[in-house]
Amino acid sequence: MAQAFPESQLIAHVYAAALSSAGYRATVVNVDGFRELALDALERERASIMVDYAASLLEHLDQFQGFRSQDTGDVIRVLKRYAVRRSLRVYTPAPARNVNVFVVTRATSDAFGLTKLSQLATLGYPRVATLRPPSIATVLANAKRLDRRALTIGARGSIVKRAQARLDRLGYGAGEADGTYGELTRRAVAWFQQENRLEPNGVLGQATREALYAATAKRPSKPLLAPGVAGTHNPRATGNVVYLTFDDGPSEYTAQIKSLLDAYGMKATFFEIGQQIAARRAQVRQLSEEGFAIGDHTWDHTDLSRASTQRFFSEVNSTRTAIREATGKTTTCLRPPYGATSANVRSLAQHDGFKVVLWDVDPQDWSLPGVDAIVSNVLKHTHAGSIVLMHDGGGPRAQTIAALRRILPALQRRGLRSVALDCG
Repeated sequence: MAQAFPESQLIAHVYAAALSSAGYRATVVNVDGFRELALDALERERASIMVDYAASLLEHLDQFQGFRSQDTGDVIRVLKRYAVRRSLRVYTPAPARNVNVFVVTRATSDAFGLTKLSQLATLGYPRVATLRPPSIATVLANAKRLDRRALTIGARGSIVKRAQARLDRLGYGAGEADGTYGELTRRAVAWFQQENRLEPNGVLGQATREALYAATAKRPSKPLLAPGVAGTHNPRATGNVVYLTFDDGPSEYTAQIKSLLDAYGMKATFFEIGQQIAARRAQVRQLSEEGFAIGDHTWDHTDLSRASTQRFFSEVNSTRTAIREATGKTTTCLRPPYGATSANVRSLAQHDGFKVVLWDVDPQDWSLPGVDAIVSNVLKHTHAGSIVLMHDGGGPRAQTIAALRRILPALQRRGLRSVALDCG
């Protein structure tokens, strides 16, 4: 089982291939960033092995939120104490700049004889005939490729400057090549991704960089997908209204965000993951009863632009049913994960009575760019009618909450107020 990070999925596939070559049945299950679901799957024995970052896992767990240490040994010791209480086992990480560990059940470790990540060779790597895709061996051999950090809002430096210049030459309008990753750069990156069949998340990761520097043709005339473009929902704001929206909940952070909004008399829209609703049904009901809108964000954060028609309807209708059972209301607001949409997605959504809701301000808070970067991006680009994307789930959201403590009073001083979306 692997979280939605390249390193985690890479190592998971390597281990699965090694186990398969040794005669064991091994399948990689991708979990899209929700650690509570991964731990639940482990404890219920629906999965046997989990790849994760030790410090990130600790930060997610309630009793360890705020835990900080530069000492790898401290992190592992604390995580092992937690694992023992849950009948799980933490394996010693391989020496690395990023501490990756496996958390497995004792029965699994005994059955497979697993030890350390650094001992992959003893399990058959790299001589694993079934290893797929072939690029895994190349990536592992070239550690610099794994160390390259995806660039997001707030990033600075020569790599950003070079990408800005390249985007501008290709016609994507990244603005001045000043080496600072701001909203114009994010939009240009998302625009490029949209036109080149990449996930349009506005993050300058390795795949996007490679495509960017290989591209020669200028962009087509189609505009970047945003509210109102290509048949997506664009609410007609009256007065000084903005729309704050939060994706990937409900989670342990949702109540904190609601409390902040309540303090300033503002409402928002929460686009929720269907499979997370059952555990927090009372919380979802309270949000709805108090005037917050609840939108559909699919059952398990699936990329709808790549889903079959059957998968599409399963993802959105299962979630809509979960929302209706929690709130007594039927939502018509749909936000495709990653903002990944297409003519087919919009057509299927319309057929099912949904309106697709995108955004026009994205501080990329999910990437943890820092509180200052989140605040600066939102306040610089939000105006009457803006739809702002943030997150209340999918990972640690302390930065988002800290940013909201500064964003909400600033919006109020400008005379702007957030209201819930109406997709009727």
